[in-house]
This record gives sequence, structure tokens and C-alpha cells, in this order.
Amino acid sequence: NVGEFTKLRQKKFPKVQESESEEAKYWRTFSNCAEHKLQGTPTHIHFNPLYNWQDPSRCTYLITASIRFGLYDAQDKLQRTYSRFNDDAYSARFRKDAKLICAGDKSGSVRVFDTDSKAMLREMKHHTSAVRCTVWSCDGTNILSASDDKKVLRWDLATETMLWNSSAKGSGHTDYVRALDASPQTP
Repeated sequence: NVGEFTKLRQKKFPKVQESESEEAKYWRTFSNCAEHKLQGTPTHIHFNPLYNWQDPSRCTYLITASIRFGLYDAQDKLQRTYSRFNDDAYSARFRKDAKLICAGDKSGSVRVFDTDSKAMLREMKHHTSAVRCTVWSCDGTNILSASDDKKVLRWDLATETMLWNSSAKGSGHTDYVRALDASPQTP
């Protein structure tokens, strides 16, 4: 014989509409986020380093997707398209003054563009596989590139020459390199 049980009362919860918190009401005031019609899957988003919400001309960002990258304004409108790539583009990034943009591509090139004119100013080739990540040095005179060829390279912007190669003297990577950043301690 099992002991006696008391019947549980069912708890009545208020309807969802009646119990909506102030925070839930706040978040409902926002509209849907912008939708961009891109040619392919975005591989990188980079905000203008001079971004200032009080100056709309500086409220820009880059989206890299497929064989191009686009410059968008604060209202998420496409301002310019940079499409000087024969194959997939990767990792478009502003220089700290936002006057230049660097990007890698699937063929192994690193390209530098003028932000305003869209002109391709430099094309540096030494990688043998896709350059998945590019980044400016802190002083803005060099570019670092990481590639599927297991190398990280440092480029001099003025002369288009390679200054450093991670695979020199057997100190290279054993697998592809897809992430990279510049140290603020090194120019």
C-alpha cells in the first residue's frame, strides 16, 4: 500500500501579453536589422577605425563576400563596390586613417585600394594559396597577410616588397593560417 497523496493544485500563470516586462517592450520597439543582397557568403566585416556616430561620413563599414567587397554607410546603404578580383576576396580592412583598404584573394594576392577612388594601388604576390586574412601594421606602412600556404608575410606598402616570411629558417606553420592581428608593440 502506497501512502496517501494530496492532489496538487494547478498553478495558473498570467497570459504572456499581460506579463510582458518593460525590457521586452523596449526591445520590441526596434525594427528588423538590414538585409544585404550579397553575391556570396560574407567572410569578413570591418568597421571604419574613425567611426563616429556624430559624423555620418565616418560611419562606414566593409563587407567582404564572393569576388568583391562593399563599403556601406550608417543607414546600411551600399556606397561603393570594389570588384578587382578574379576569384574570392577575403578580409577587406581599412587602414587606421581609413584612406586605404587592403584585402587578400583566393589566388594568393594582397591588394591595396584607395577608399575614395576605388583605384587598385598595389598588388603583392608571393603566397601560393588563398590569402584569408590581411591586417595593417599599427603605423600603417606595412601589411601582414596570412594564407592557406601556411605562411604569414609582412609587406612594405611603399616598395611592394616582402619584409618578413614566417616560414623562413624552418619556423613556419604546419597548417593553414586564417587569423592574424598586428601587435601594438611592433610598428
